Amino acid sequence: MRRLFISFGLVMLLALPAQAARIFGHSNFNKTVSSAVGAVAFTGAGLDDATSAGSYSGASVAVFTVEIDANGTPDTFKWNKDGGSDTTGVAITGAAQAVSESVTIEFAATTGHTIGDLWTITTTVNGALSATALEVTSFCVQPLAANTGNVYLGDSSVDSTNGYIVDAPFCVSLDDAPGTFNPYQDRFDLSDWYFDVDTDAEGVRVIYTTFN
Repeated sequence: MRRLFISFGLVMLLALPAQAARIFGHSNFNKTVSSAVGAVAFTGAGLDDATSAGSYSGASVAVFTVEIDANGTPDTFKWNKDGGSDTTGVAITGAAQAVSESVTIEFAATTGHTIGDLWTITTTVNGALSATALEVTSFCVQPLAANTGNVYLGDSSVDSTNGYIVDAPFCVSLDDAPGTFNPYQDRFDLSDWYFDVDTDAEGVRVIYTTFN
């Protein structure tokens, strides 16, 4: 029977037999994350001249939609967050224009767009413990000493509203029934575990073991 072990508040180093020490390895690294504004994705057949910018200040991942709603001198657009209510009739200025929560959009031209053409902007607030696949047999996550806000652990949707608050070392390992542990199968992929922070550029220390 496979069991999942989670421990809090204490990182323990296990004394392994000499033969095990030759095949198990361990390492650690620091990982930080910052909220970000993604590039625009265009849907339509007309002029595609919009770019996004800013430093997203929201607490959770969001998708902003910007759509041309009238032609004129200048054209105008409407926008919404996560499919909510539209803010309509916003005149295009040709400069960076605030949408919401420090996200901006900028059109190179003020006229010549097609009604109904739209751009989506996806924001991020979290990051994976590893940017690439990294299989481990156990791992611990510890907030960096310099952090001023909370750290939240979870899946790819984790944010401050749904994550587990990591305020002390948080360790995870798998163990089967006695004598049946298989390090080739009993592994985690750190790229499947995500974290979010209250304060941009803060993060965690990740300590993990591997089987070579």
